This record gives sequence, structure tokens and C-alpha cells, in this order.
Amino acid sequence: MKKYISYKIHIPQSEQSLELAILLDKGFESFIEEDEYLEAFIAEDELKIVKSDIESYLVSKKYTYEITSHDPQDWNSIWESNFDDIVIKNQLHIRAEFHPKIDHLKYELTISPKMAFGTGHHATTFQILEWMIDEDFTNKTVLDFGCGTGILGIFAKLKNCKELALIDIEEQAIDNVKDTLALNNIDAEYIGLGSTEQIQNKKYDIIFANITRNVILETAEILLNHLAPKGKIILSGFILEDRNYISSFFESRGLNLTYESMKTDWLCLVYQNK
Repeated sequence: MKKYISYKIHIPQSEQSLELAILLDKGFESFIEEDEYLEAFIAEDELKIVKSDIESYLVSKKYTYEITSHDPQDWNSIWESNFDDIVIKNQLHIRAEFHPKIDHLKYELTISPKMAFGTGHHATTFQILEWMIDEDFTNKTVLDFGCGTGILGIFAKLKNCKELALIDIEEQAIDNVKDTLALNNIDAEYIGLGSTEQIQNKKYDIIFANITRNVILETAEILLNHLAPKGKIILSGFILEDRNYISSFFESRGLNLTYESMKTDWLCLVYQNK
């Protein structure tokens, strides 16, 4: 398993949402948010490529930081210690195995809290899950592109989607997806390691793209080629100041905005195909 490096960056809480979005684009994968600092985690191999850019950026912003190296076991203990269970709309309970069940709620998802992005806690994933609770997935085909832990696609399966494809560029994420599927006794029809080249030659009723603004715009044409007529693409992973870039692209392709939400500057947009 990979070794991870964390940057404990001293950033005022009011600035953390914006900086988290920028740091995602620079290669960081996961974050722990505290009142006085943001701890950002990146694979050691990836850091070798982007270290100069990251540290030049932090110096330009006059942020102080400390760097720590974590082996996989150390990383998991850090992440688990910061992983609380959550309840969304009094219907969905997301927990780790070490959290007690809440029996009266309609849905439950069990997560193995490893490094992969997508535990439900971050505003982007949380907003999509909120939207999903009221959406009918029965007999729908679903692509979770940039799936992280697979939490979105797996919840779609809990809501009776017909077919699920999960794709992520990170091997660690794919390992985490398989763990999450097993924990919830759910099967996916397809799991792919890679990017758009892993998308099967078919159309999907629902496509999740909870990724960064840059990756959304880089992959959008291909994703739309795989969106079924009247299908919906759910976009998150970007902040309010990026909205015009995203909306201009999808509206220029004739899609209609059917849902929008914002949480701590992070947006979730749902567009429906013609």
C-alpha cells in the first residue's frame, strides 16, 4: 500500500473551502478540517511530481505548514479517529463498523474509513446524498465516475438501480470500493481502474461526477456521450466561483438544470439531458 504525506496547513476556517478546492486540483486526495488548520493528504509518489508547485503556492499565500509522513497503518488510524457517523435527512445513516446501528432509519451505508474520497462528510458528497434520498433509482443504469469509496453508486444500488458501474483513477480507491461493496452485501456490474477510457460502450440514466472543476470540464464531452436521453448528470466537487464555467458548458449542450444546492461554498448541480 502507498505511503502518504500530510501537510498540516494553518488556514483560517473562513478560507478553508476555497483552499480545499485549490489543493484538490494540485493533487491532494483527502482532508481533515479543523478550526485553525487544514490537514491535506497526498500519496508520496504523487508528491514527488507536484511538491514544488504546492510549496510555491503555500509560500505565496503566506501559509505556514508542517509535513508528516504516514505509513498505511498510521494513516488509517488517523482517519478512523476523525470519522464520525452521520445521518442525512433523518433517513440515511452512514457509519463505520465500530459505530452502533440506528435501527429506525430507512437506509444504512457502512463505510470502511480509509483514504479514498467520499465518506459522506464532505459538503460535495453530502449534498449529492441529500438529492439521492428523494430520487427514484428503480431500474436505472448508473455510472459513478471518480467514485472514491463508491458511496454514491452503492447508495443507488440500495435504492434499486438496475446496473452500477464504478470507475476511479486511483488503485487505492478501487480497493476501498471493493471493501465498501462487501460491507454492504452489494455487487457492482462493473469496476474500472482508470479514467474515461474505462467507460463501457453504453448509455447511463444517471452519471455521478463528484470530481474537481478541471476534471469535469476535461471529461464532460465524453461523459455526455454516455448519458441516456432524459438522463441526469450530477456534478459536484467545485465551489461557487466555478459555477459559470460549469453551467456555461452544460447549458450550451442543451441540458436543463433541474436541481441546485450549496453548502459552505461547495455546489451540487443536476443537469438533465434532452
